[in-house]
Amino acid sequence: MKIIRLPTGQSAPPDADCISIESHPEDGVTLMGTAMCGDDSVALTGVQVDTREAAEEQGIAWAESQGVETLYIAVDAPMTPGD
Repeated sequence: MKIIRLPTGQSAPPDADCISIESHPEDGVTLMGTAMCGDDSVALTGVQVDTREAAEEQGIAWAESQGVETLYIAVDAPMTPGD
């Protein structure tokens, strides 16, 4: 799987398979993801983890289990471009 780590604050393209990692000073880190699987899309929503590293590891494992070929990793980025 090809992994593209985006600069902090940059969103993945809207049609890309991606995981988003959001830091919350009081609550740890939230992991979210979207992937296209054939004609359907699947989502990973609101997984709470302790660190960015743990979120990235879990997100990559999830993407691999979905058969993702190219994964974008966004950190502290708006969920939709322009937010």
